Amino acid sequence: MQQAPTALRIREQVLELMKVKDIGQIKVTEVTTALSISRNTFYSYYESVYDVLQEIEDEHITEIHKINTAYKDRPLDNRYFFEPHPEMVAVLKFMDSRKYMSRIIWGPHGDPVFQSRTCALLREYFYEKALQEHYVLEPNELISEFIIGGHQAMVTYWLLHDTGVSIEDVAIMLYRMMFGFYHN
Repeated sequence: MQQAPTALRIREQVLELMKVKDIGQIKVTEVTTALSISRNTFYSYYESVYDVLQEIEDEHITEIHKINTAYKDRPLDNRYFFEPHPEMVAVLKFMDSRKYMSRIIWGPHGDPVFQSRTCALLREYFYEKALQEHYVLEPNELISEFIIGGHQAMVTYWLLHDTGVSIEDVAIMLYRMMFGFYHN
């Protein structure tokens, strides 16, 4: 669905402000003043700055969910310890293609609720996959939380810093981290 140019400008301005402050510190007046639009114009598109951020985050989650749906259907395979997993590459490419936005919503002023939602999504796919497959260790919630936390921290660091590590190499590292505990 194509968005109106004004709605896109509002989204961009909210993201720009999130570079330096948390969403709770951003006022509609700041957005409207920066864009030279009226409050009525803002409210014709969004109910609040939280509504703007929610729309951005929902689109991000929806795309990751679509990619991960294909991941569910692909069996675990030891070859992905040495070659990039296609769906992991797809998620990383999606995030990289929207690096400006990704860096903001995953950065220091990003929404912790969004970050928890993405971890829940990861948990759903990772833990379910570990339960479906026959690996050495029994899936364990403590191990799962450790892996998911490390996964999130690694991807966040990769997004926020110019590490020089390729998408393919990050995908291999993530696969090793996620399934190495269960590896034969």
